[in-house]
Amino acid sequence: MRFPNLAIVDLIFLVTCRIFCLFDYKYEVFVSSNTSNNTGLLGFFDYLKSLAHQRLNMKMGAIAGAITGAIVFYINYEFGLLLAGFAFVKQFLFNFFMASYNTKLIERMVHSINKRWVAVLVGGFVPTFIATSMVYLLHWAGQTPEPWHSTYWQGLFNLPIFTMTAWLYCSGVAEKHPLLKCLFLTKTSKSCQ
Repeated sequence: MRFPNLAIVDLIFLVTCRIFCLFDYKYEVFVSSNTSNNTGLLGFFDYLKSLAHQRLNMKMGAIAGAITGAIVFYINYEFGLLLAGFAFVKQFLFNFFMASYNTKLIERMVHSINKRWVAVLVGGFVPTFIATSMVYLLHWAGQTPEPWHSTYWQGLFNLPIFTMTAWLYCSGVAEKHPLLKCLFLTKTSKSCQ
């Protein structure tokens, strides 16, 4: 009975990998000049740091993780502080990586697509598909009784958020407003203008 679900997960995985490859063009590697000559373990950590700057918007990830983690902590507080804290950490980590990756992915897509309206639509739908697929996959793998019912509402919630984020990048508003500039732009962000 689980075979159809496995086929769906395989399809989601293949499509998601193809989307990653389609919009994953090379940024210049961000490594500061004083650490570029490091080798060994320190050089490896510098490489990881530069890769994180290229692929993640950690500020947006931390905000999303803190908000959703706090909600999950509140929901699970009646079961004890330890279990609520563990639920917070799991939710924070998942949303940190998903939100930070998807925000940076939106930025890369907006800069790689010439037509603004296409960039905004793709920037809204592709990260929503990725996030919804990952949530469904986690619920399915975790044997949630109704994984689709636990997932679809998050996709409906994410679609306007990701579309608005794509519009902010595409219109240049993220570069002009000081608060948005602080949240959305990172060391490897490119100018839209």
